[in-house]
Amino acid sequence: MKKKILILSFIIGCIFLVMGFYYQYIKAGIPYQDPTTEIIQKYNRNIKIGEISILVGFCIEMINMFLIITYVVLKKVKS
Repeated sequence: MKKKILILSFIIGCIFLVMGFYYQYIKAGIPYQDPTTEIIQKYNRNIKIGEISILVGFCIEMINMFLIITYVVLKKVKS
């Protein structure tokens, strides 16, 4: 059961990372030279969504790594 939860959280973290990279680099892309205010708002919204998604995905992955390392260490200490 513990392995299934770790695998599921790893997949969720990867999904957040991919989604964040998509929003930041594909959806937002390179800003226009002389954009209208509507285009600036869309660009800023997509960049913020991308940044937050990458941050959430990265945090999930770091928590997973911490849990895996502590699980391995505790397993070695017990045996």
